[in-house]
Amino acid sequence: MTVSLRRPTERERENNCERERRRRMVTARIFAGLRAHGNYCLPKHADQNEVLKALCEEAGWHVEEDGTVYRKTSIEGPSNTNCNNLYPDCYAETRKETEEDELYVSKIELAGYEVMYEKI
Repeated sequence: MTVSLRRPTERERENNCERERRRRMVTARIFAGLRAHGNYCLPKHADQNEVLKALCEEAGWHVEEDGTVYRKTSIEGPSNTNCNNLYPDCYAETRKETEEDELYVSKIELAGYEVMYEKI
C-alpha cells in the first residue's frame, strides 16, 4: 500500500473548484431544459438518480426505491407518463390494462446471457 503525502497546490484547488462550479452549472441547465421542454416533474434540486427514474418511467419501466427496475404491466396515458409514482404532487392519467392489452414475455439467449423482453 502506498501513501501519497502530496497536497494539491492553491492553483490546483482553484481549478478543481472552477471545474465543479461549471459541472453544476451544466447540470442545472440540463434539468431546467427537461422541466421546461420535456414536461418532467423534477424537484428544484434534482439529482441524477431522479432524472434517471423519470426517464425510466417515461420509457415504460418502473423503478423501486432500492433501485430495482422492471417493466410496467399497465399502459400509461400520453401525458406526463414520467411523473407517475415519482412525485405525488404530479398528476397523470393512466389507462388500466384491458383484455386487448396483452403482455408477451420472451427469452433470448445472447452471448451466454439470458435476456427477457416484453412486447405490449
